[in-house]
Amino acid sequence: IECVGDVCSNELDASIDECMAGSSNSNPVCSAECCSISYDPVQVTDAAVISKTQKRQGQKLRRFNPEWYRVYPWLVLCTTLLKAYCSWCRYSHRRGLLTQKRGGDAFVSSGFDNWKKARYSFDLHQRSVTHQEAILKHGLLQQSSVIAQLDEQTRRDHKFHQGMLLKQLSAMKFLLRQGLALRGHKEAEGNLPQLLLLLTDDSPTARHWLESGKYLSHDIINELMGLMARHVLNEILAEVRDASLYSLIVDEASDVAHKEQVCLSIRWVDHNLCIHESPVEMIHTPRTDASTLVMLIKDCLVRLSLPITQC
Repeated sequence: IECVGDVCSNELDASIDECMAGSSNSNPVCSAECCSISYDPVQVTDAAVISKTQKRQGQKLRRFNPEWYRVYPWLVLCTTLLKAYCSWCRYSHRRGLLTQKRGGDAFVSSGFDNWKKARYSFDLHQRSVTHQEAILKHGLLQQSSVIAQLDEQTRRDHKFHQGMLLKQLSAMKFLLRQGLALRGHKEAEGNLPQLLLLLTDDSPTARHWLESGKYLSHDIINELMGLMARHVLNEILAEVRDASLYSLIVDEASDVAHKEQVCLSIRWVDHNLCIHESPVEMIHTPRTDASTLVMLIKDCLVRLSLPITQC
């Protein structure tokens, strides 16, 4: 072993002996990070280490060039042996993915340090059967099973649909809060579809979901509105129960279909002495006599869990 740069032969002998401990001389294995068993290369760019690779070849002094990393992403430089290797092929070889007769390649076992013919040798190795086999088998190992891929796709679909449903609920909440109708004379011209078009303008995937009409049927929209109304009603009833005392305002009127509708409103005073009045029920009644109205009121208070003793 000749002296390389400022490192004497004795020091280099000691570091190589330590590096090759426990392995055969014909196939040294470096335990440093640069030669770790990993598919992702640890590429050394330290100028002090690069200078140690300098040696006389032909009429010139040549050494490893770190610019080669950009062209050959698989290339690594062993900081102890001062030789170049292919991290992809070494990883596949150590895991037993390559055939035995192809394991003697210089970029896999013995190392490469002929810097004069570096680019030619790198190109030759990159086109070799060993290199292509290492890439192919590692890619096959990284692929998940069909079941895992289906599960992952299902999770992505669930997450996407959940996000779109939340966007639709936000649009409905805005329209209901402003007292605007969700539907129009034409299905596509209603306030809800138009607002969703505005919210999904920057997302082609969301626009495709909107055009498919999912969660936009009349039954689903009515169900969502009912759930939101129930949530608001529960908050109002919680405030009424907290006030302990309440009063009722009941009145009936005929709608355009000449059906009698009974509106029941609750009036209460909070702890800040602020008066609140909120309608909580709209009930169709076949008759408007006293006994029928009293029965409707009692039934409504039972469903709302409001004790009549506090009325």
